[in-house]
Amino acid sequence: MDGHLPWIWCGVENTTGMAKSGVLLAGRLVLAAAPAMLALPMGVGMPDSGAPIDAVPSPAILSPLEAPTPQLTPKIWMAHPMSRRNLFACTPWILLSVLGLTILIDMLASHPLARNLTLGALAASLLFHSASFVKYYFTEYPVVTAPYFQYGIEQALAAAHRLNNGSEFTIVTKRINQPYVYPLFYDRYDPEKYQRENVLKAKGLFGPVVRFDHYVFYGAGIAYSKYDHGVIVFDPTEVLPAKPVARIDYPTGNPAYFIVVK
Repeated sequence: MDGHLPWIWCGVENTTGMAKSGVLLAGRLVLAAAPAMLALPMGVGMPDSGAPIDAVPSPAILSPLEAPTPQLTPKIWMAHPMSRRNLFACTPWILLSVLGLTILIDMLASHPLARNLTLGALAASLLFHSASFVKYYFTEYPVVTAPYFQYGIEQALAAAHRLNNGSEFTIVTKRINQPYVYPLFYDRYDPEKYQRENVLKAKGLFGPVVRFDHYVFYGAGIAYSKYDHGVIVFDPTEVLPAKPVARIDYPTGNPAYFIVVK
C-alpha cells in the first residue's frame, strides 16, 4: 500500500482523491444541517416564566398553558436549531475524521517517532473525552433531560393506582404528549382488550385519545370541576384546586406531578 492507508470509501489512495472526498463530505455536512436550521424544537415559543426568549427551550410539560407566540427573529432561529434533525451529519463527520487521520498518518509516514507520539496523543484524547462523555451521560444528562422524557409519569400512575379504590376514574393531564400511551405501557394493558373496547378519541391519525377503560385524558383543572370523583394527575404548571395528596419530583427536587383526589 506504499505507506498509505486505503481510503476505501472513495476508492482512491491519492491526495487528489482525498481532497475531492473532503469537499464532498463538507458539502454533505452543509446539506445535513439544513433540516436542523429550518426547524425549531418544541418549547422555543414557550419559555419558562421570567426566562429570556432566547433561553434553552422549555419542555412542554413545564411551559405555561397560555404562552405567547414569540417573534421568530434571526436570534431565535440561530439559538434553537433542531439538533435531532442533524443526525444525517453523523456519517460525514465520521468519514471526515477518518480522512483527516489518514492524511495525518501519511504525512508522518517517514517520521516514526512523530507518528507514534501523534497516535499516542490521539489515543489519550480519545480516552479522556470518552470517559467525560460516559460520566456526563450517566450522571448529569438524566437530571437535565428528565422533563423532556416525561420523567415521573410511571411513579405518578403508580401513586394514582394506590389512591384509586378501583371504581374511580384515573384522570391524567393532557399536557403530556399523547398521555394515553403511558397507562398502556406501564400498566401492561392488554393490547387486544384496548383494540376491542370503545375508545373515545378525536378523528385523524394523531387524534388525541380522551378516554379508555377507567382512564381519562383531559385538562386536569377542567376535569376536577367536571367529574364528581376521581384521582387526577396534575402537571406543575396547572393550578391546583385542592391540596395534593401526593407529589412526584424530578431528580432536581422540583415538582413533576401532583396527585389530587376528589
